[in-house]
Amino acid sequence: MSLITCDRGCAHFGRWGAAGVLLLSGDLVLLQLRANSHHSGTWSTPGGSLDRGETPVQAALREVQEELVGVPTGLDPALVHITDHGGWAYRTYACHLDRPVPVWPRNEESEAVEWIPTDEVRRLPLHPGFAAAWPELSSLIAEPRAA
Repeated sequence: MSLITCDRGCAHFGRWGAAGVLLLSGDLVLLQLRANSHHSGTWSTPGGSLDRGETPVQAALREVQEELVGVPTGLDPALVHITDHGGWAYRTYACHLDRPVPVWPRNEESEAVEWIPTDEVRRLPLHPGFAAAWPELSSLIAEPRAA
């Protein structure tokens, strides 16, 4: 997979952008410790590049199933956060679960997967893109959901 350069001059994987899923359960979020990939050793959402003709939400839901075992199918994104770099964007889809389910890595892209309290996320070594998005994303997920 080749890198593309956005309007900001940053290099990104994914010609059509990328997307991921942030699973939420109460005050916990599910994060993946990246391995054998761009920014290995950092925590982020499971996700990856969009395939040709794929919508961002389709890519996010596909990627979470490809990378993790135990994630329920039929996730219904409650909100989306877009990090737009001009010519390239990463979309994070937040999906709520009633309870934290046991989840583990499916392949070599993940070293670990853990449910993390939201107030501890900033203490982790985060993927730079996720670290930049986390302040706004955490505010969005903290807002009460409509019944």
